[in-house]
Amino acid sequence: MLNKNNFFLLSTAFTTGACIMVLELAASRVLAPSFGGSIYVWGSLIGVIMVALAAGYYLGGWTADRSRGMGVLYKNLIFASVLVFFIYAVGDYVVRLCLAGGLIYGPIAATLILFTLPMTILAMTSPMVIKYSTEGMSELGISAGTVYAVSTAGSILGTFAGAFLLIPLAGTKMTLAVTGLTIMLTALSGLAVRKNSLVLLVLIPLLAYPQPIEKNVIYKTESEYNIIKVLDFPDYRTLKLNYDYATQSKMMKDGVLDGEYLDYVNLGPLLTRTDRILWLGASVGDSPKQLSFFYNATIDAVEIDPKVIEIGREYFNFTENDEIRIHAADGRMFLRKSGTYDVINVDTFSGGFDVPFHMATKEFFQEASDHMTDDGVLTMNVLAVKDDERVSDAVAYTMKQVFPSVYVVKINQNRLVLAFKKWKTIADINESLTAHDPRLDDVVKNTLSNIEEFKSDEGIILTDDKSRLDELTFDMMRKLYEI
Repeated sequence: MLNKNNFFLLSTAFTTGACIMVLELAASRVLAPSFGGSIYVWGSLIGVIMVALAAGYYLGGWTADRSRGMGVLYKNLIFASVLVFFIYAVGDYVVRLCLAGGLIYGPIAATLILFTLPMTILAMTSPMVIKYSTEGMSELGISAGTVYAVSTAGSILGTFAGAFLLIPLAGTKMTLAVTGLTIMLTALSGLAVRKNSLVLLVLIPLLAYPQPIEKNVIYKTESEYNIIKVLDFPDYRTLKLNYDYATQSKMMKDGVLDGEYLDYVNLGPLLTRTDRILWLGASVGDSPKQLSFFYNATIDAVEIDPKVIEIGREYFNFTENDEIRIHAADGRMFLRKSGTYDVINVDTFSGGFDVPFHMATKEFFQEASDHMTDDGVLTMNVLAVKDDERVSDAVAYTMKQVFPSVYVVKINQNRLVLAFKKWKTIADINESLTAHDPRLDDVVKNTLSNIEEFKSDEGIILTDDKSRLDELTFDMMRKLYEI
């Protein structure tokens, strides 16, 4: 039989199971601004946390056999809550320090430093609860089964609550604070000693840990996909997703063109007869709005994050009309179900350097080709920081496996890769660019001065099965910051 304390002990196992999963989900968001959301990040998180859990299960059993009462369990949980508040306070700083470790060792180091100890302590709970809640060996099996079932039920709740409620609605910081506070309250309730409540009074001020004042930020939130910021300046308004060093979208308050890379979205329709345009990675709509301004075409604007679309409507005048249709969907999934287009634009950055790998593979480009008219053109925005063109070369070489003609336009740190469904010469491109709106003179002039046909006979082919895109992208980011 389970003893009289089993209800609270089981509730402790349930709570710690939930907190473990919430912390793991929050960990992915703590690492994302520096390391992205690649397979390397998730591999680091899962691997390190599994080590922590294994260590916790062993240490929990070892400690339970040598302890004289339940007090040690709840004192451990107080320490775990302190460690969670530590992540809340300095997690971002620690992760930035770990950038020196690169895409593989950096996430491992950050996870080890920030999450190993709290995860280990939380994992100690189940074997300790089994020990304390079992009166005799004859009931050991059912006790162990019950505790692990209850703990797993808590993990299920924590997974859904963290992914669908806490992080999207409250944000990563507040999720960490709520998790730390939940662990602390559980521990103090278990100790049931009034003087220990003073610990809570000491820790609550950590919730007010001063955050840096972010100049020009007029709106900030988190969604299922992104950490989102809207910044307002006298002449323009910008959107940042996940990373502070890169601008995702820019809306001029007076006029349409901004004299920078975003103006080159107009190239595609100049290169072919254009009635239908597909824009994958619409963000808050600045590029689709430019296309609608200069061309009489129907535009399907696809953005995966519904919250970004909502912000586009509220802060960037991104609304549907006779020309623009807005869709909340994954770009590749939308493409599979769509019709044919004269121009397909791919600009699917997640706020920094990262492009979702499945949006830059041979299979994706083949699907795009299948949904293009016979004279269609595909354009894709890729970065090349400090002339590191390994990413753009890999993308262009992969496109070359599908399209007969591929060209690259150099625009500062951007590379616009153009892929034509029919064979095109430089003379053909020059002729297509002859007739254009005079306001696009600088775009056309700079394009003609910086366009080259991609002719490499060897390179990296990115596929759904094997893609080195995350690795190449991170190396480029390190080069920018000279890490």
